[in-house]
Amino acid sequence: MEKAKKIYDYIKKQIKWNNYLGKYADNGIEKALEKRTGNIGDINLALVTALQAADLEAYPIILSTRRNGTPNSLFPVLSDFDYVIACVDIDGTKYKLDASNSYLPFGQLPLLCLNERGRIIYSKKSSDWFPLISEELSEVYYTLEGKLNDQSQIIGKLTIISQGNKALLKRQHIAKFNSLDEYWEKLDEEMPNITFTKSKIEHLEDLEHALSEEFDIVLEVAKQAEQNTVLLTPNIIDRIAYNPFKIEERTYPVDMGFKTKTQYNILLDLPKNFEVVEKPQNSSLALPESAAKYRYMSKIENGKLEVLQSLAFNKPIFTVDEYFSLKELYSRIIQQQKIDFKISNTK
Repeated sequence: MEKAKKIYDYIKKQIKWNNYLGKYADNGIEKALEKRTGNIGDINLALVTALQAADLEAYPIILSTRRNGTPNSLFPVLSDFDYVIACVDIDGTKYKLDASNSYLPFGQLPLLCLNERGRIIYSKKSSDWFPLISEELSEVYYTLEGKLNDQSQIIGKLTIISQGNKALLKRQHIAKFNSLDEYWEKLDEEMPNITFTKSKIEHLEDLEHALSEEFDIVLEVAKQAEQNTVLLTPNIIDRIAYNPFKIEERTYPVDMGFKTKTQYNILLDLPKNFEVVEKPQNSSLALPESAAKYRYMSKIENGKLEVLQSLAFNKPIFTVDEYFSLKELYSRIIQQQKIDFKISNTK
């Protein structure tokens, strides 16, 4: 495993992707290493060759990207495929590898490659179908810990922990900025009610660990017409604003690519003269066999407000028959998130 990971990291650093797909090497492995750039075939066939040269059992897997459609299962032809990845067998476990993205951890594939099945090439005369459905769990956790003051502000710390595909997307997004300061400035612009007083990121380059972001913040809380009441939204960031399932009838499965989990935690100290006079009702929703689950819970105890909200999709693909249940689930979540906490000053 250690040898495979070192070879994987080496190829990622030595050959940068030129943004061209392909199941064949365009420049050839030698030229790609010399020029330090190449298409998907150059990169991942170099990876297969390097793994084999290190006496590891490795093979190419050709596949069709999600935009390209699904290959014909009965009569596959080469024109069905437009991408190639590497597969290495270590102690009986086959790891799927794509060295074209510097932010991909070992054994993880990008979303565009997760398209039902690919064709593993054992030799010129031997190949077989290989499943490309991901069992990875993609997670993001938001935690806000702070204190509400008399000026209708929350002073506290916002922590965001991202893992799996969520971490990949976040790392790719951050890489588009010239510096972390520029990234933080953009976040500040996008959230006008929040001021960042201090920011920190951990494990941005360490792909084996979850990506951690910490922000010291000042959050301006909305006031109601009566000056003694403030309104607190349960989701201060990444609120579900619209239902992605809009069509009346669906004739094909819903393929999310990954199992996902999103969780929000709020731990808030209230001033002695403030109390919660109205709050959203606790809620628990689930699809059959817990294929998807939503939970919302809040409690007030000893002057502290605690809110827990989680949404989990426990499989990557949902059938046509499950579509309307997904649509209704999102609809009810949106309605739940529209309800604010009303917190009044009892002075």
